Amino acid sequence: MQEFAEKIAKFSVSNRQDSIKAYYPDFEKTDSLKNLSADKIKLEPTQPDGYWKVEFDHDVYMNVLLSQDGTMTIKDSRGMFAYPAYVEAIAKQKGVWDEHESDVKQARKIDKLMEEWSAFTSPDLTFFNLNAHVKSLAIVYENSDNNVFQNYWGWPGTYTFSEDGVWNNSTNIRLDDNHPLLRVERGEKGEIVRLFFKETDTWDGEADYLWEEEQPAGVQSHYGSYKGMFGYHPDGLMEKFIFSNGETEGLSGTETVLSDFVIDGMGNWTECKWTLQEMEPVPYYSAVTGALVGYRDQNKGEPKTGKIKRNIIYHID
Repeated sequence: MQEFAEKIAKFSVSNRQDSIKAYYPDFEKTDSLKNLSADKIKLEPTQPDGYWKVEFDHDVYMNVLLSQDGTMTIKDSRGMFAYPAYVEAIAKQKGVWDEHESDVKQARKIDKLMEEWSAFTSPDLTFFNLNAHVKSLAIVYENSDNNVFQNYWGWPGTYTFSEDGVWNNSTNIRLDDNHPLLRVERGEKGEIVRLFFKETDTWDGEADYLWEEEQPAGVQSHYGSYKGMFGYHPDGLMEKFIFSNGETEGLSGTETVLSDFVIDGMGNWTECKWTLQEMEPVPYYSAVTGALVGYRDQNKGEPKTGKIKRNIIYHID
């Protein structure tokens, strides 16, 4: 039994959950395993016959069944599973954390809680490509002085949200140094459909947001001077933003593609690479009449690249 206990301790240090599961039929995959020390192992035979309590530390132990054929099976445990600090904080906040619960029962409760917690969304969180109970979002662009989304989405700065997912500091955001955001107009479901920002001393600019399938699909000037289209991965991550300087054919634009996402434990991306390609229109003509038929987009120059970093803080007491 001592040798078996030392083997489990060794597995825990390298977080070899699959190896432990081979001896632990009810094992639930967890974030990580607590590093168990083989130096303090205490063995105690218990009832019924064949059962052993293997203690690694105070309130950290497993109950093992030693069968007559020598097979060892972990029947349950306590204190062997470990969780990130934010998961433990959420579980305590919601009354799910119980230090006296078995590891497996605790893991099932926490898995269910975190699945529900991270799936939470709202129109404002969706607008910023977020989910879960986000408290604040800080956006920083690297290798670029300007927002690569042409200042119509994802402006650099810090945003705060209520626990219900409402953007509550919208009037403190500046599209850039000369264009402070003035107010937000919402649709019937609370979604952001229009932003008003200061354009000049005499008039305000307006950006109209188009929604499809309960997420932003595009943005355009209220007066038609620009338009943009958002593209998404199947899992909901924003993939690209195609921007054009107006609704008239033959005007230049850009395509920004996001890739290499770093995802946190809530499913939100905290970092990605952006690649911006400028486009220019190339006219094409009828081979029969020679008349202008339209324009095709063509890459202009080399693409620019950089990173977007998002520091996300959640509503955790």
